[in-house]
Amino acid sequence: MRGRLLLPALATLVAATAAGCGGGGGNTAGSLAIAIGAAKNSLTQTTLGRSTLTGSTAFGTTSQVFTIGVYDVASKFTFSRVDLPGAGKNASARQDHLVITSSTLYLDPAETTALPKGKLWLSVPLASPAATSGRTGRFVAQAAATDPQLLVGEVAWGAVSAQRRGSSVVVHVPLDRYEVKVDLARALAGASGPLAAAARISIRHQLGALGGKGEVDVTILVDADGRIAQLQGRAPGLGLGAISTTMSYGVKVGSPSLPPAAQVVPLASVLNSAAWTAASPWRFASS
Repeated sequence: MRGRLLLPALATLVAATAAGCGGGGGNTAGSLAIAIGAAKNSLTQTTLGRSTLTGSTAFGTTSQVFTIGVYDVASKFTFSRVDLPGAGKNASARQDHLVITSSTLYLDPAETTALPKGKLWLSVPLASPAATSGRTGRFVAQAAATDPQLLVGEVAWGAVSAQRRGSSVVVHVPLDRYEVKVDLARALAGASGPLAAAARISIRHQLGALGGKGEVDVTILVDADGRIAQLQGRAPGLGLGAISTTMSYGVKVGSPSLPPAAQVVPLASVLNSAAWTAASPWRFASS
């Protein structure tokens, strides 16, 4: 069963329906306060995010890549899944599964032939030096971006300006649109919360790609309850392309648990996998 029964967060979700129309501020200061408030509000709630990565180069394909991620307030974990195109014309889709905690990142890769017999999961301690550099650091940075809350956190921690750009109607629900400018250095300094360790690694890699300082643009749509319903943005330098996410709240999560220790090996144990390359960084196949 590849250990996936321990991920009921992705199997027993009941998404709430957004409703109502949001307010908005026309001036920059008011809009900034609303954008930051919506982001902070979103970070405190159990959240389901469905994302489309367009123009991604990180997974050895130029096709769109789809992810689904759940941040669970009770456990303080994020569970996410990356749906990858099949290797051939009629091949079935492959799936990578991730669990992100405050201290460790776990990966259940679609390609496991490089893993020892009986092992299904790879782990990276986020406080280890390896988690911040090289291929391992890049993997952590990319994996953190599958958390639907990463870009939300960047807005909460690092937004420096915002402009309201009218409203959009999505499934008959009006949502206020804001274009937000995020200072990544400020976001790095302000990162907080249960999953801040992974977020900081991801933000550092983005800053590295921008020469150590820089701003990114994030577009958010805010619902009547002051939460982010949709967002669009990028994570520079991670090869993920344009990220477009739809958020749902009021989701019901089962009883999430971590991978069994007996099924876990350190990511470092498969660093020499012939398949783990810059073109396909999440594949672990024997040579």
